[in-house]
Amino acid sequence: QGADADLPISGVPYKPTAEPKNVLEARDMRAPWTPGVIYGFAARIRVPMVAPTGSANQFSIEFGFDEELNEGRLEAGVVSAPMVRKLVNGLVGYSTSIANMPTQITFNVRTISNIPAAG
Repeated sequence: QGADADLPISGVPYKPTAEPKNVLEARDMRAPWTPGVIYGFAARIRVPMVAPTGSANQFSIEFGFDEELNEGRLEAGVVSAPMVRKLVNGLVGYSTSIANMPTQITFNVRTISNIPAAG
């Protein structure tokens, strides 16, 4: 959907084997890439509970990623990934912790996506 052709590879991308299991490798090219063609593929993914904190929240593609010299690293591209839909940055505040005293409790959260009225 949205692509003109499947990736010109002989099979599905290899399943990630190393932690954090966020790399798909497609090594077996069966045909040349045609300029101007929008390629696509389908793969099952696991959406994490939270967006990454140890790396960028993005999708990237690299041709020649396993080459040691820049001359062998042909092309690369990056697109930002949407934030995982959830509540983040939760905060509970209070005006006093003295027993038998009135207190005001405040709950704050940040939403990643819109929540409709009566949600």
